[in-house]
Amino acid sequence: MSKKNNDKDFNFYTFSELQGVHFLEAELHKFSYKKHSHQEYCIGVTNKGVQSFYCKGEHHNVTPSGIMTFNPEDAHDGHPGLDTGLKYQMLYIDDSKIRALAEELYNGKFNNVYFENIVHYDRQISKKLLTFFNPILYITTMKHYFIMLFKDSEILKTLCGNGISIPFLSNISFK
Repeated sequence: MSKKNNDKDFNFYTFSELQGVHFLEAELHKFSYKKHSHQEYCIGVTNKGVQSFYCKGEHHNVTPSGIMTFNPEDAHDGHPGLDTGLKYQMLYIDDSKIRALAEELYNGKFNNVYFENIVHYDRQISKKLLTFFNPILYITTMKHYFIMLFKDSEILKTLCGNGISIPFLSNISFK
């Protein structure tokens, strides 16, 4: 689905092949999001401009290559931080999808994922996420990349930090 006007351009994708996963490509100019939350986990990358928002009582400005992570129910607003606008990509993943995938990949030893920090700056992880986001538009390879995203313990460790609550990960070396 695509919604366009002078203030915003949204391309929102859902995939029958990968239920519980949605993807948004957005470009905002004068548009602002009112305070809201999502039922899903959200992982996004700012591509252009500055993404400004309040979440958990703090103001954030996310510049290009900055990663945003929201847990389900994390209330936030949002708007471009510059007059030149903002472009970003966001992945929405149902809790049930993460749990099912983790159960499959980690033999039922999955507890819970919690993103401790909202904003992350890690160029390698950002590049991996953008590499993952690109094939989302090519559905034939998406399931493979989705599994690879969650097999990559570096991504989980970086995004969840010390707040990671997956007990079996203590046996995995994060380098």
